[in-house]
Amino acid sequence: MSEPTTTRTRSVTGVVLAGGGSSRFGSTKAWHEVDGRPMIMRVLDEVKGVADEVIVSVRSPSDSIEGYACVADNFPGEGPLAGLHAALHTAN
Repeated sequence: MSEPTTTRTRSVTGVVLAGGGSSRFGSTKAWHEVDGRPMIMRVLDEVKGVADEVIVSVRSPSDSIEGYACVADNFPGEGPLAGLHAALHTAN
């Protein structure tokens, strides 16, 4: 018996929160390499596999990642909720 196929009727936007200060980590966590690849690239590859649109919330525009829609916090220093707020305003 075959599995029923499902058709997605809505698009999915994936948001990656990458604007943290990494204060406890001691260095920029997003660019820390695991098995030779930066963590942020591993996460983006996974999200890109399940989302139609990927938005990366970064601390400042200078932290943008080439090839991805990046958005800086509208309320800097206010934590992950500020990053989510900025991403939601950018999403299609």
